Amino acid sequence: MSCRDLRRCCSQKAKEITKTDVVVIGNGPSGICLSYLLSGHWPYYTGRAHSDESLTTRLLQADYKTSSLVEQDLKFLSNGIEGRSSNPVALLFDALSNPDADLGYDLPSLLSWEYDPSKAVPHVVLGKREEGGVWQTMEGQMQTLSLGSWMQLPDMSFKKWVEEYRSEAQCCDGTSLRPGPAMSSNRATMEEVRRYYTDFVDYKGLRKYFYNNTTVTSVQRVNSSEVHSLSLASNRDVWGEIRRDEQSLVDCESGEEIHSSNNTSNRRTEDEGSQESGEMLWLVCGYHTTYDELTGEPRTSEFSYLSKSVILATGAFDRPNQLHVPGESTYPYVLHSVAEFEEKCGILESEGRGLSIGSDPVVVIGAGLSAADAVLNIARMSVPVVHVFRRGPSNKSPQYKEADHSNGLAAYRQLPSNIYPEYAAVRRLMQGEEVELDEHVGGYVTEGEGGVMIDRTGLYRPYPMSRVDKFTADNEVILRCDRSGGETIVKASFVVVLIGAKPDLSFLPADMLKSLGVVENQSIDSKHNPIDVDPWTYESNRYSNLYAMGPLIGDNFVRFLQGGALGIASHIWQKRTESLKCDSTEEGLGVTDRLSLDSSLCAAEQADDMSDGLETIERSHRVDSSESLSSVEIKRRQEGRRCFKEMLLLNRLRNK
Repeated sequence: MSCRDLRRCCSQKAKEITKTDVVVIGNGPSGICLSYLLSGHWPYYTGRAHSDESLTTRLLQADYKTSSLVEQDLKFLSNGIEGRSSNPVALLFDALSNPDADLGYDLPSLLSWEYDPSKAVPHVVLGKREEGGVWQTMEGQMQTLSLGSWMQLPDMSFKKWVEEYRSEAQCCDGTSLRPGPAMSSNRATMEEVRRYYTDFVDYKGLRKYFYNNTTVTSVQRVNSSEVHSLSLASNRDVWGEIRRDEQSLVDCESGEEIHSSNNTSNRRTEDEGSQESGEMLWLVCGYHTTYDELTGEPRTSEFSYLSKSVILATGAFDRPNQLHVPGESTYPYVLHSVAEFEEKCGILESEGRGLSIGSDPVVVIGAGLSAADAVLNIARMSVPVVHVFRRGPSNKSPQYKEADHSNGLAAYRQLPSNIYPEYAAVRRLMQGEEVELDEHVGGYVTEGEGGVMIDRTGLYRPYPMSRVDKFTADNEVILRCDRSGGETIVKASFVVVLIGAKPDLSFLPADMLKSLGVVENQSIDSKHNPIDVDPWTYESNRYSNLYAMGPLIGDNFVRFLQGGALGIASHIWQKRTESLKCDSTEEGLGVTDRLSLDSSLCAAEQADDMSDGLETIERSHRVDSSESLSSVEIKRRQEGRRCFKEMLLLNRLRNK
């Protein structure tokens, strides 16, 4: 991107560019966890033994008493750990925060957390919804697939929180809560999880980093040499307000005058061999939506961020998969999420035309757990359900194996029926059996008395090994059976297509998006083609300073995505502290120091000898004793000068 194009882009998208170190795209559990670590909250090993003696030995060999996991060799610590994630750092973090969880134990964490504001990394977290991401869209009374304790975020007990929440809910209601899965099982409701995530952001002081209801429209790589002069003129900066005054700049926080230089020829980084000079940065643009308190009308304001690193934490459920059959995108009765269905039902209810047992059935398409949740929700409304799925009712069906090479309903069989009774019931329904749903407690299935009978000729009708041929304008769904080839016409009130989803990464350039996955030129998919990242740093193997975490790399459970936050925070911090090893000396320095160093480098290189050059640097960066600077600021400047001297010496030796 040329400097002229950059100026045009920025002027069109926002009035100002905000500079920061890190932009996190996605405010779900992944983004929340990462923000917690980047804000200066670091985990430390407590020293207590783990059942894995080899892991304990490695942890004790590290300087765990004084060094956080963020500062340690994660590749060494995670060596040999096995578990239910393919990412080693995720397994390491889970082993320490949930020891022996897969064996059924509920043991205390082996991690303690300490807050040090000097270790905070400037960052922002951008999300389409409120914090919690896709969890904000899920039906509140449905239960999580994971155990409640596995939904926990760092350093805030979910078990304790949910006990207090339920106790407060009971007191406010004034009545005793009816016992059910939300009270008696170890699983939590969606409502509890999303409230927990919101409380986490507030309790941990992360609100200042979160910008909710934002939509990112573009993420582009730009060369620092192209944005240098533009960034100096920026009105806002995370290190202090900057304004231009003729040929000089003034840091409005310290009052120092900064003399700028447009010579950036000595700032070099490796960037796929495509750039001759300058550090590659990221320009993130989009808009923020607010709503008028009186009219409810939406208002948008545009933004642009210039950052060193971008983290993709969007999750993998923004773009529902489609059947690609006639009428799917034409008729409004065809929906692709439970949230859409609930919204439509709410509108009908407000108009006095709500769905009932006498309504045309709601057709649910899909065989996964999301489809099962939809079946349970609709059945609980006493509305007829037609369930269409490609899979066969049994793995033993040879006809099914000819029609589709999936593994039947194996996903349901992997869930213990005593922990997941509702999914066991849906599996039985899909096989043509009869079950009873407890109508009093959302999503809870029982075979006792007082339930609603669902059978093949009543509220629920399964159509296994079937596919949709087309949708018509008369709300008719044309089905075709793979086994017999016969055609069936179903009159529907609504159709809910739930056959999986993909992430929405449309804000990335097309050429970049094609090369991000493990399999190039294929769309990103959490199951079949996750983003290709380094397993210990979570940095893209294609683009430097671009990271991905959570479902985008195959970690679909909250307990495992936290390891991604550790890996990313560790890599970003270590890059900031390795100034000599990095091509840029800007790591860890404030804007004032960086601009002065640029000027000093030019002056030093124009000196006749090395001693003159070093004296020039000393004069430019000597700490004035009259300034009121903190010890941390003085140490930071001294370290920056030291690293810069060493770099200049190395450059001189190379030139000789």
